[in-house]
Amino acid sequence: MDPYDIKPQLIDYLGGEAGTGKSTVVEALLVLARCWGREGSIETLAFTGAAATNIHGKTIHSARNLKRNGAESNSSPSAEMKCRYSLVKLVIVDEISITNQALLGGLDNVSRSMTTKSSKFMGDKHVLLIGDFLQLPPVGGYPCTCKTGLSFYLKILN
Repeated sequence: MDPYDIKPQLIDYLGGEAGTGKSTVVEALLVLARCWGREGSIETLAFTGAAATNIHGKTIHSARNLKRNGAESNSSPSAEMKCRYSLVKLVIVDEISITNQALLGGLDNVSRSMTTKSSKFMGDKHVLLIGDFLQLPPVGGYPCTCKTGLSFYLKILN
């Protein structure tokens, strides 16, 4: 058994206004993973390209090959994507406050399809959601904080 596998699945939220150090926490986690020889164990995602670059990650759309509206593409995840995701222990999603339900759902669905634990949120990976719900809401669609959004997912998990 891998000592780095912590069960049960951890899902957490790191919030705070701009400049409070959320990105610094992500950077510290990435440095820690690198020091432990576990560089591929943390996947960093964000809604916008600028935020993704800031946390050394990818946009949610590009990481999961999602369409602009958050819908899944017609192609299934490649073997390379599945292999890379199998090494991931923690998925960090920045800008969760401006990520709408459809995009979070698409991210979750594709993530589940890349694992054998398809009944669990994000394929049973540990998840850290980062954002500031007092800032801008999603540009389109419903925010994750709506009754059918993130709270719905979290109720399923408990």
